[in-house]
Amino acid sequence: NGKPSSLFLGGHYEENYVKTPDGWRMKNRRLFPPRSGPQPQDAAAASSAASPRTEQGAPKDDKPSGLPAKDRIEIQQLVARYGYALDTAAEKGQAFARLFSADGTLKTKTGQPIEIKGRDQLAAFALGDLAHRGPFYVRDYVTNHVVYQSPGGATGRVYVVWIEVGENGNP
Repeated sequence: NGKPSSLFLGGHYEENYVKTPDGWRMKNRRLFPPRSGPQPQDAAAASSAASPRTEQGAPKDDKPSGLPAKDRIEIQQLVARYGYALDTAAEKGQAFARLFSADGTLKTKTGQPIEIKGRDQLAAFALGDLAHRGPFYVRDYVTNHVVYQSPGGATGRVYVVWIEVGENGNP
């Protein structure tokens, strides 16, 4: 109808990955929403306390050459599948849930902070609002994915943008 879509939310995820018998899985994924306006002087310190990063933004265990290319590609594919699995709610949310380890968690800080833990809760989250799920509903976009070797697996960071697509003047 000529009306533009709108940016719903963005930010970035920080993640920990573990290698399981079924391949690489997300152990935990945490959303950090964007902040507008001036940033507090202690933002770098607060950010470092919340995650394993230095002031420059790289994880403390920055060993990109230590992680085999095959593992790096498998992790990148895992992250790429996230948006498809969430947007489509494929297999009643199970395709999304299987991207995580059995005890994996997803944490968000948008509005009321929530923690979704375990595959049953993750599948239910993917099913969420079924009016906004399905093969033609595209909303989750990730880019600029970086992966680092870390003790016990790997860590990563990826930018995320959610775009609400409206039809006929409806959100």
